[in-house]
Amino acid sequence: MNKSENKEPLLSICTVAYNHENYINDCLKGLLNQKTNFKYEILVHDDASTDSTQSIIKECESKNRGKIRAIYQSDNQWIRKNINPLSQFLIPKAKGKYLALCEGDDFWIDDNKLQKQVDFLESNPDFNICGHVTGVIIEDNIEYNSEKRPNSKYVGRKLYQKDIVKMMTKVGPTFHTSSFVFRKSALTDKNLISKSTVGDYVILLNMTNYGFAYVLPDEMSVYRKTIQGFSHKNENDSFKHSRNKVKFFSSMNQYTSGKYKELFNPRIVSGYKGLMRYYIEKKNWFKSFYYFLQLIRIDRSQMRLYYELKGLFGDSKDNQG
Repeated sequence: MNKSENKEPLLSICTVAYNHENYINDCLKGLLNQKTNFKYEILVHDDASTDSTQSIIKECESKNRGKIRAIYQSDNQWIRKNINPLSQFLIPKAKGKYLALCEGDDFWIDDNKLQKQVDFLESNPDFNICGHVTGVIIEDNIEYNSEKRPNSKYVGRKLYQKDIVKMMTKVGPTFHTSSFVFRKSALTDKNLISKSTVGDYVILLNMTNYGFAYVLPDEMSVYRKTIQGFSHKNENDSFKHSRNKVKFFSSMNQYTSGKYKELFNPRIVSGYKGLMRYYIEKKNWFKSFYYFLQLIRIDRSQMRLYYELKGLFGDSKDNQG
């Protein structure tokens, strides 16, 4: 295992859990089974789970003292207080040179995962983050999906920040959070992570500000899409999905100083279109026209939508007059 148990850990694993009683054992097992020639620690944050997640973590912690350090909240931080547990609680406590991530409903399937990724980063100082291929389980069907993350065109080559943006906006998805191992020293924008609903994207952009990313071809983790998952809920709520799309891609465009606006702007416009159509369905002329003005501010070619709005609301406005 480790050459010296007295040394500080070279790597810290950060795990966020909430109501993961059916999955957390798989997650922790994958973390504990890692075979490395360096010391690593496991930091777990339970965000006031209302099921038996906390008791499962406590039992595992008691059996692995010195390996697992857990934080148990009595009040939910993320949903109720909008406090990101990763940036506010876990990363500040991490002792490692490197950070690895795995949420409580995902899991690792290769006992040599961490060793392979740390070996790569130790040998390639110009790279700030190393990922790998991730499989996907669709929880509804309890079976493996044919989907793999990321797109194969991004595997096994040097990735620049523009490649990351292309994954986010065009040929996605990006490599999954459960595959991340990155240099803690390169994480300079923890505040932005705390404000974002998609913290993994922020980390990827941050890591490639002054370095590169690399994706190993080995499939070493599984992303579990669950019915109660945050992203799943948003995808089924058109208003929130559109609003979050505008907010997120606008902030990423600002973060990268407009360097990739040709990639971000179409996604922002798409979000504004979603908001405009949402209010069209609600027959709210003023809100729909407001979002129309926002999208043509970015893309003048969308002026054709004016006639759609006029046709839908023209008569009602005339009647009001």
